[in-house]
Amino acid sequence: MVSAGDFEDKEHREFIRLEQRDGSHVVVSRAAFEVSAFGMATCIRHDTPGVILDSYLDADTSLDAVELVSAGVWERIEGGYRIADPNDRELAERLHRDQVEPDSWPKTPDECPAHMEGPNSRGRCCRCGMPIPPEDRIF
Repeated sequence: MVSAGDFEDKEHREFIRLEQRDGSHVVVSRAAFEVSAFGMATCIRHDTPGVILDSYLDADTSLDAVELVSAGVWERIEGGYRIADPNDRELAERLHRDQVEPDSWPKTPDECPAHMEGPNSRGRCCRCGMPIPPEDRIF
């Protein structure tokens, strides 16, 4: 029998209680929750809104995917997983539709009207990739 203490990393020993839209709750490990969030972002970015392809996951995340299916967060489909909640799938589709196409972004600092930093831009402009001086960084 496997228990939470058998896992080596902390993320598989900590659990999060998620409230569903119908008021019920599911409990998943922190690791599975992170895979779920990564899956949502990845499916939007890679033109498969609401569907997390097997190719997005690796051997380290397969247990988390099974956990998400067991909790009812994901559904297994051929070639991957589908976000189970129709409202969350609709959100993924809307976010995918509304995202700015990378081809429309400025490519060089000269074409960039105003540098913009995002939470994951690591000190670079999200539009042109130019380093932003530390004193001008927001995040």
